[in-house]
Amino acid sequence: MEERDKLHLQTSISPVVSPHLTQTGLGFDVDLFGKYHRLKRSILLKKKAIDYDDITKRIESTKDKATILKLVSEQRGMNYNPLQSTEENLLLSVEDIENEGKEFLSSLIDKEKELLLNQEEDLAIECENYRMTILKLSQSIGINLDKEFPLPIPPPTIPSPSPTTPSRNVVVPTLSSLPSFTFKSNPITLNEEKCRKHDGIYFGSFSLGSLNQNVTIKVNRSGRDVSHEYETLCWLNQSQSLGAASENKYLHALGLESITANSNSNTNTIEYLVLEDFGNDLSVVMRRDNLDLRKKIFVPMLLKTVSELHKMGMMHGDLKPQNILIKDNGNGGGGYQMKLCDFDCSRLIGHPVARDITTGEIKFSVSWVSPEVLEAYDKGNDLLSSLEIDLFSLGLLIEVLCRSECHPSSTALPSSHSDPRQQKLRRLLYNQESLYGEMESVRGPSSYSQTSIVRQLLSLNPSKRGTAESMLALYLSTQGTNGLQSHSDQSRRIVELNKLICDLQSNPQSLTRSELEGSLGDLMSYLASTLNLHQSEMIDKIVKTFEGGGGVDQSQSQEKNELIQKLKGVSEK
Repeated sequence: MEERDKLHLQTSISPVVSPHLTQTGLGFDVDLFGKYHRLKRSILLKKKAIDYDDITKRIESTKDKATILKLVSEQRGMNYNPLQSTEENLLLSVEDIENEGKEFLSSLIDKEKELLLNQEEDLAIECENYRMTILKLSQSIGINLDKEFPLPIPPPTIPSPSPTTPSRNVVVPTLSSLPSFTFKSNPITLNEEKCRKHDGIYFGSFSLGSLNQNVTIKVNRSGRDVSHEYETLCWLNQSQSLGAASENKYLHALGLESITANSNSNTNTIEYLVLEDFGNDLSVVMRRDNLDLRKKIFVPMLLKTVSELHKMGMMHGDLKPQNILIKDNGNGGGGYQMKLCDFDCSRLIGHPVARDITTGEIKFSVSWVSPEVLEAYDKGNDLLSSLEIDLFSLGLLIEVLCRSECHPSSTALPSSHSDPRQQKLRRLLYNQESLYGEMESVRGPSSYSQTSIVRQLLSLNPSKRGTAESMLALYLSTQGTNGLQSHSDQSRRIVELNKLICDLQSNPQSLTRSELEGSLGDLMSYLASTLNLHQSEMIDKIVKTFEGGGGVDQSQSQEKNELIQKLKGVSEK
């Protein structure tokens, strides 16, 4: 590779792979980057191929029409074309991927040792991260390279403790008695003004080379299980990287550390979770002066974020404003990003719900609890995790976000302070009409979609709550999509949409169905939701309207013009 090409490749891919490289300018091996991206792409493509074949087999093995339609829709949504991948030699065999993986990891470890010798610790850590990514991705397609190139940390698993998890002593340290926190032997400087000692939550920063990283520290205090949360966040973020290239929706867990603290002449080992420091919680936008912002931006963002979590088979278990983080990436211009945090109560669907590790009682937040969780708590019954538990909390959140009178401490259900014995809470959660009577969006002047969503999500019958995805579709059908995507997503789609319009007007035959389903798949999904169509219907409409090139009759020409005008309308909006 020519030096000029290497420089161009480095400047173009470094910000994507590692922001540190653009800041340090240390000239990391660009050829190695190329191998990393090729290998990662090959593994992701192989994973899609395996999943695609699996769905095909399921389609062939069933005669139920509804199941077949659902599986076909799922297959179409994968944006995968097996013929195109084979023709372009993009799809490698498992054996070839394994061989390339061994060669790459061997080179990567040599580079990591070289960087450590040169005291380039920040880049050496990046090497470790790339190694972990490739090892975990390889495992997703049945390749185990961790014996030759072991993971820096154990592969994440999702523990599912039984409802009778035994109690254990957990020390609740104070800042004054707590030794200094560290991350990978780097001391963390605490910001004492921000620290919430009573919650075991601390904020600080550490230096790594020329970088200064802000972090949040979560101490394993009474009733908390930071080991479970760390493993869950690792699993979620890694699983998300296997899917579409959407922005990350879960807080990053940087590491699980431990320290030794002295308390009453006893020495205790305390675990703590080091997390990325991200924005503020949702309560910062719960003010009287921004109802439009809450309804148009944060409600659809919340529905989409929870929907994506549920598609991974995961229940959050404690949805409330404090566990939903938002950040304005557009310097006030509306480029918002949302992430879920506090996965202490999260469980895979069908596993026992979270219980306090000291008392064995079911864990929940009083003002955001679902009736089935409260009933299991009252009666001492076992309860399995379900998406419906989250959906009820989601309904309560939407109710509060859409209230005209809203403040940071607003709740839809009575708080533990206003209802210390939870008598009113139980009265509401055991009587459907009493519950609806408390909801402003149900009894007040609200939009049809808002009223329908809140009524359905707050059904006392869990089976009638629908899904987060269906609620999102209903909400967007009347509220529009202006607030759903971040500013960067919208800008990219406007560029893609304008180019699509130009192509349709000048050279429609250059557009293929595979391109509409592949590289333009995200745009097709966006247009479909905006124009109230299914994604496959949107693609069919474009293909059928423009097939045949220029020689068309007057009616087809009119259809073309009408479709182009609709697309222009979306672009202008």
